[in-house]
Amino acid sequence: HDCFACPISGDEMQDPVMTVDGQVYEKQEIAQWFRHKNPPTSPSTGLPLRVSVLIPLASLKGAVEAYVSQRPEVKDAHAALAALEAANHTLNDDLAEQKAEVASLREQVRIQQVV
Repeated sequence: HDCFACPISGDEMQDPVMTVDGQVYEKQEIAQWFRHKNPPTSPSTGLPLRVSVLIPLASLKGAVEAYVSQRPEVKDAHAALAALEAANHTLNDDLAEQKAEVASLREQVRIQQVV
């Protein structure tokens, strides 16, 4: 449902929070936004925010959960997304390990070329 969509990602919010200017976002999305904006600004208005405090919205979170529980297709989409995110995390970890191994092998080759 569009009323549960995060203005940053466009995805349905699972952990909604409010910023000091009264705007509502998915917690992970606004936290990432703040990491890249110094000083913090509102993604909705572009105006600076005094602080980057995030206020949890438990009642809205409950409403989203109730909505999802009544919509099997949404619940299935959430499960599929979670599985894809887990696979992505695993692949990123594997890639990081392989990059480290390649760097180590390159260093070994460099050392052997010097000797």
